[in-house]
Amino acid sequence: MRSFLVPEPDLIFRDKTTCADPRVGLLNYKPNGLEHNNLRIPIGIIGSKKSINAAIDFLSLLQYSIEGVTYPNSNIRNLDFPGLYQDGPLGFYMEKDDNYCQEISSQNIEKILNIANRNERIVEFSEHIKQILKDLSGQNLPRPVIIITIPKKILEACSDPFTKDKKIRLSDRNFRDLQRIASMDQSERPIFYDFHNYIKVLGYELNLRTQLMLPQTLEFKGGNLEDPASIAWNYVVAQYYKFSGIPWKLADLNPETVHVGISFYYDINKRDSVVIKAAIAQVYMRTGDSQVARGLELKVEHEEDIRRTNLTEEQAKDILSQAINLYKRQHHNSKPNRIVVHKKSEYTEEENEGFLKSTKNIEIQDFIHIKEYCHFNAITSTDYPIARGSVFERNSNNKKVFNLYTTGYIPCLDTYPGSMIPKPIEVIVEKSDSDTEILARDIINLTKLDWNSTDFCKRMPVTLSVSKKVGKIMGELKGRDITPPTAYSNYM
Repeated sequence: MRSFLVPEPDLIFRDKTTCADPRVGLLNYKPNGLEHNNLRIPIGIIGSKKSINAAIDFLSLLQYSIEGVTYPNSNIRNLDFPGLYQDGPLGFYMEKDDNYCQEISSQNIEKILNIANRNERIVEFSEHIKQILKDLSGQNLPRPVIIITIPKKILEACSDPFTKDKKIRLSDRNFRDLQRIASMDQSERPIFYDFHNYIKVLGYELNLRTQLMLPQTLEFKGGNLEDPASIAWNYVVAQYYKFSGIPWKLADLNPETVHVGISFYYDINKRDSVVIKAAIAQVYMRTGDSQVARGLELKVEHEEDIRRTNLTEEQAKDILSQAINLYKRQHHNSKPNRIVVHKKSEYTEEENEGFLKSTKNIEIQDFIHIKEYCHFNAITSTDYPIARGSVFERNSNNKKVFNLYTTGYIPCLDTYPGSMIPKPIEVIVEKSDSDTEILARDIINLTKLDWNSTDFCKRMPVTLSVSKKVGKIMGELKGRDITPPTAYSNYM
């Protein structure tokens, strides 16, 4: 077994300044691509009078510094949020745009609440939001990011009573529920599965940037143990990305490399059959742009088929051809010189043949299978866990395999910013023209490109974590005669 350490990558901020930590880089150097200080990001708000006021209070509090949480019995302290205001350290600020604020009247809220059936309440609320968005979309550019604040009473009346999380859904997306929906008449089918994903589809259709806000978020009470400073950091950076552009780029990656992550989601096709579709998320390096290509249809005959996450030879060829063509369209018809495929499932001979046919004119090809969970573990003789970037390489079943710690002790922070023992991911190399150091470094780099979060890093590379999110929203396109957008900002 061979072991080595992948160094922490730097990120690029304004004026080509570099830093490893997203928050420190934004605070010291301002976002990448910021053309001038005091960029104004207009914010529209939809909601009840009370929830709109809560959103206004939320935006007001963002103008002030918010202290980062200090974790007991450790040297971990989250970076303070500096405040968002004119001439502030982040270089941009947000301001409510009254032209894009629309109140849901108390009469309409009572009308919704008085509907006895929960599904009908959800439909009535959703149609009301849809109409408001349509009305707002008719106004002149530039258009703001529109916050949709869900009133507490609506959330309580519309949330699924059998789930812990407060989310508005009309149906789950498992095989049996989709099979049941496929057997329904078109007029009886739910208008969406998940309200959040439905809003994202509406926003794309109407050319509006949207942000769904739950009551607890407006009170700076986030999930996953997020402290108020982290909520503020994540919110403002996500809005910057939606309105202006990517907040940071990776410093050291080949611009002629394209990474493709392949994942799968369920849908109902036009022939009323339940199918699995492949959603792919691509990240073009150096520029950092995240692009999404349309999924391909895989027919499901039986419930056990939902575990099948492999492509036929023709599908594999088609899906990578789409990725390469999208790259060429955005790079003056130049093809990449390296393509990297990340999958969470094992490769079949058919897939390999299809991938090879589509990439035969590309010099470097790397196909790898990434397992999120494995039985490998390593310990150290120090008080801290093993370092992030640690790699343990071996051969197994005539394939190169390595375990990579994408979380762990971070030398440049001199701490481990986590509460659980870090677990590695397992990487099985199906085909590779690159050495292990390059493959591992790619993955470490790609854990730092989720602009929906300002965490130092994520556990999984965005090629797989993003494509999973994208698939859920693509599923809401069922029955809509529109082409899925390619920019990731439409999906977050």
